[in-house]
Amino acid sequence: MTALSTQRVIRCFVSMTLTFMSLGCATNVTLAPGADQIKVTKVPTDVASCVVVGNVDGNNSSGLTSDGMRQLQNQTVGVGGNTVFVTSDIPPLKGIAYRCPAG
Repeated sequence: MTALSTQRVIRCFVSMTLTFMSLGCATNVTLAPGADQIKVTKVPTDVASCVVVGNVDGNNSSGLTSDGMRQLQNQTVGVGGNTVFVTSDIPPLKGIAYRCPAG
């Protein structure tokens, strides 16, 4: 194998490796309708006047924090909440869904 063809093989390998690595960083969880309106908080007083509607978690996410957060938001919509109180921000994320008064 010539030096030129060896360089081409190395460049091709590096290019393919970078492509596969960047694909692994893509967000896999799509927000459900209305999930973008979910308030996310870690402040207990933000949910003091709210009603608990369920527990939520990011167990099925890819491990990316953004995916886990999207799952919390999607699940909060699913149980009729409008706010999620994050109880653990170490993946998998965990939280409590609340229905809070408007305003």
